[in-house]
Amino acid sequence: MNMSGMSKRGNHQRKRVYKGIMGRRPDLKELRKKSADERKAAYDKLTTQQKLDRLNAAGFSARKQRARLQAQLQLEFIASEQKMQQKKKVHKN
Repeated sequence: MNMSGMSKRGNHQRKRVYKGIMGRRPDLKELRKKSADERKAAYDKLTTQQKLDRLNAAGFSARKQRARLQAQLQLEFIASEQKMQQKKKVHKN
């Protein structure tokens, strides 16, 4: 750009469809949010093992998420074992 603030090729001002709004179209934000909410709802319905299997099938490295899911799976396993032991104690008495 030269000193007058115009580029060498001229002043190419584009006409905005949404006046006063800079950046992307405002309706795209709503579409992205709706899509993200749908994906999150579908992901939340999965069990921990299904989430882990899906992560492995996708081929992502995702070390932190994989570690978090494995830790959660271990906690669920421990909780289920404790429930089984409590049921056995109740039956013995």
